[in-house]
Amino acid sequence: MKKITIYDLAELSGVSASAVSAILNGNWKKRRISAKLAEKVTRIAEEQGYAINRQASMLRSKKSHVIGMIIPKYD
Repeated sequence: MKKITIYDLAELSGVSASAVSAILNGNWKKRRISAKLAEKVTRIAEEQGYAINRQASMLRSKKSHVIGMIIPKYD
């Protein structure tokens, strides 16, 4: 089964891929997208089983949002 993409969601909901991205990232208010449209796209994403690909997101943003810690062992 093919993984659903933002482009697939855009086609299904009748909006642009950038609008879908803004809605799924929570930036829809800044982009002046209506709450009704945001709800529609979110519902379609849930129905289609869409999940954000965190690895692709990290590669694109060059940020992993992971903190590493080195703790010395004392005897």
